[in-house]
Amino acid sequence: MDETRFLSPWYIQNKSRGVAIIGLAYERTTSLANTKRLLQPFITRFNVTYPILATGVSVDDSLRTEKNPARNSKDHWIPYNHFYR
Repeated sequence: MDETRFLSPWYIQNKSRGVAIIGLAYERTTSLANTKRLLQPFITRFNVTYPILATGVSVDDSLRTEKNPARNSKDHWIPYNHFYR
């Protein structure tokens, strides 16, 4: 949430310059319907206008680290904020 507090208004101010942000949601469920329901208050609270993708990986999943797409890359940053130009 800390990065969303910054990224959401920053994205709104800079998207006309070609900035793209994609959020990744790790919830306590792998159900897409439940994830959408759980994300809606978050999206509203922070006025998120960029897409948020449901990862399909639960935070309770003991293999969540291994299933993380960034795990198999050279990038191992937490939080996963990647800036490309």
